[in-house]
Amino acid sequence: MMQSDPFAELLEQSDSLGPFSPCAHYDRDGDCIEFFLSNEPFYAIRVDHCITVYYSEKTSEVVGSQIKGIGPLLKKNPGFDIEIEDGRVQVSLILRASAWSTGDPVKRQSYKRIIRAAVDSDLKIDLACSV
Repeated sequence: MMQSDPFAELLEQSDSLGPFSPCAHYDRDGDCIEFFLSNEPFYAIRVDHCITVYYSEKTSEVVGSQIKGIGPLLKKNPGFDIEIEDGRVQVSLILRASAWSTGDPVKRQSYKRIIRAAVDSDLKIDLACSV
């Protein structure tokens, strides 16, 4: 009896999904948002306890990020409810709230880079029932 190759099956499934488009996902168990602007290979650099930025292996451009501690971040910044439309909030706003808490100019530059990328892609995430 021949066993199937799980990697080959995954590749077949990914081919049937169609072209990539930027996406964001809230992980309730990890209380984090992860988003991708591109599906190219990347490396990750942790900026601080909240943010890890994903950079393209080819171009070093921002291709995504992980934002941790979303629940406490939203509780600390209750004004975000003004920016939530139909349960969706712009990822760049979440990043700005994290950026406000850092006084380190090097970290702030990393935040600015990822915020700019999130704004350019107009990424939104549904947080209505998430947090």
